[in-house]
Amino acid sequence: GAAYYNDLGDPRRAIEYYEQDLKIAHEIGDVMRAATTSFNLAVALANQGQRSEALHRAEYAAQIFAQIGHAQYAQQAQQLIAQIRGKKE
Repeated sequence: GAAYYNDLGDPRRAIEYYEQDLKIAHEIGDVMRAATTSFNLAVALANQGQRSEALHRAEYAAQIFAQIGHAQYAQQAQQLIAQIRGKKE
């Protein structure tokens, strides 16, 4: 999976994997999977310096986690948002 590609130092492959997984999650209506994948995608994008897209994905994850009552995950996503905003281009 994506973690495997990240471990191999192939973040672009990881991003592709997360994007495919996110599409599947939306198609099957798996909200938790969509939020989790969006969070992971945000991390991968941020590591690639794609801040605006990373922020978009992290904000989506935070919103969904909050809506479905996963406060701890929502808080982690908010921390990720703050971290992305703090990074320099």
